[in-house]
Amino acid sequence: MPTTAAMALRCVNAATRLSSSRRLGLGPFAGRPIRGVNPMNPFLWLIHTLIWLYIYLLIGAAVLSWLIAFNVVNSHNSTVRAIWDFLYRVTEPGLRPIRAVLPNLGGIDISPVILIIALMFLDQLIIWLFVSAFG
Repeated sequence: MPTTAAMALRCVNAATRLSSSRRLGLGPFAGRPIRGVNPMNPFLWLIHTLIWLYIYLLIGAAVLSWLIAFNVVNSHNSTVRAIWDFLYRVTEPGLRPIRAVLPNLGGIDISPVILIIALMFLDQLIIWLFVSAFG
């Protein structure tokens, strides 16, 4: 009969494995071993983290552009200007090709939404390719 401490340790280990595979975004593979593939592969973790960091930067740039457009924040403030300049320089190279292809929609810019969907697709595609190649 296992001790209470041993049973608690097994529960903690199982919960850690489940949460780490969900955090990685493995969806249906969460909590199940993937035929010898470690779900916390450092390469997958790095790619997943960089993609989601860029998605958060895109969301931050969109929100800040709305705040500036509605005069909620003062764009003449040096801190706001520095943050806006950084977000613009980081996100514009990804958004510019999409804006060049999209038709004019009035004052609505849906290029961040399209780029976010494409990045989420890329994130899942990389995980799927890794699992199918090494799994």
